[in-house]
Amino acid sequence: MSNKQSIIYIAQEAGVAPSTVSRVLNNHPDVSPETYQKVKAVIDRLGFLPNAAARSLASKRSHSIAMVTSDLVYYPKLILAQVEVQARQCGYKLFVSVINSKLNPPAPQDARVLEDLISYQVDGIIWSVQEMTQSFELWNERLHRLNIPVVCISSRCSESLSSVSVDNRQGGHLVAMHLLEQGCRNIGTITGPMQEIASLERLAGWKQGLEEAGLPPAPRQIVESDWTAVDGERSFNQLYRQFSEIDAVFVQNDQMALGVYSAIHGLGLRIPDQIGVVGFDNRNEAALYLPPLTSVSHHFDELGLQAVEEIDRLIQLSPEERTLETPKTVSIKPELVIRQSSVLKKGGLGAN
Repeated sequence: MSNKQSIIYIAQEAGVAPSTVSRVLNNHPDVSPETYQKVKAVIDRLGFLPNAAARSLASKRSHSIAMVTSDLVYYPKLILAQVEVQARQCGYKLFVSVINSKLNPPAPQDARVLEDLISYQVDGIIWSVQEMTQSFELWNERLHRLNIPVVCISSRCSESLSSVSVDNRQGGHLVAMHLLEQGCRNIGTITGPMQEIASLERLAGWKQGLEEAGLPPAPRQIVESDWTAVDGERSFNQLYRQFSEIDAVFVQNDQMALGVYSAIHGLGLRIPDQIGVVGFDNRNEAALYLPPLTSVSHHFDELGLQAVEEIDRLIQLSPEERTLETPKTVSIKPELVIRQSSVLKKGGLGAN
């Protein structure tokens, strides 16, 4: 029996239209739970396996999307699960490719990643790659030339591509304003690698907050790190040597903040009584630090959800309609989740 005949037979058995069976097979959201279960029961009883190749030929779509990332250790893995769940709900298979975005020109195998994905006939690409100052323009240009939809999960908005962006600059500004409101005046920062745009944006927001308060930071208030806890500890020891009057520190991710905690305790100092600490990312474990860590949340689940919704919207458009589209920008506003590590009583004593 052909794929088409099977769908008609399932529809007859379930008492629904063939189009409803197709929607169930494609995990389309526009099906009631009751109808879905009725059709699914017939499919399971008959042991029907849809012919993906035939379905792709008929629709001229592969019903697959790709997510390209550069690191599965830090932030991308926190949104990967949300992207996969949302993609499945929209009826897509998800392919994941990992590249090294630090190289310009890219490594040969990375240079071919877009061509490879096109050859696999993916319907669209979610680009969630660490943005490096030395390679940002190169990749942006290549993505712009593709003839399939692309949505970037980025640290800053793209003028030529639809993007879901994290407002890192505002996040850094929120940290500075919070620590200033706590009465801190000697605020240092430990950044991520300075060739990454996210690091530069978080630093710029922090600087802006201090400058608005009439406290423009000196170079000795800044130490560059590498996102790891081990280097976070080293970086705080360096920061304390060159800026010993420090009374608070903005650490650009929660992983480094763990190392900062170790360094502060090793120096015999107390958090937040003597040094307030604020992180960035609001990872689940931030609430379990001792004391619990104040951190900037930029809603990783929302990033993944918005990226899949936008790529699905673009895929549904015809090529002609897409050429008339203005790139859409979704900016996720950060939120400062305040915990004990940065809350000071009047007179500089730590909060309960």
